[in-house]
Amino acid sequence: MSGYAFAAVGAVLVVPLAAAALLAVLPGYRSAARLNVIAAFVTFTAAASLFFAKLPAAGSYLLVDDLNIAFIVLNTF
Repeated sequence: MSGYAFAAVGAVLVVPLAAAALLAVLPGYRSAARLNVIAAFVTFTAAASLFFAKLPAAGSYLLVDDLNIAFIVLNTF
């Protein structure tokens, strides 16, 4: 898997997980709302960048192809 594609796939997987953990502990709804919007935008941007990246090689646990990329972008939108 190339470095750029690996970073994009990693961001799609890690950013929502980290945002969910932070949203669980934030007391104010304004800061939580801002964090939610920022995390959604970063995740969508990382997913959309997969359209322009060289497709990562299939691993033993992860396969990313054109159809999967379309569904990932659709889900993050």
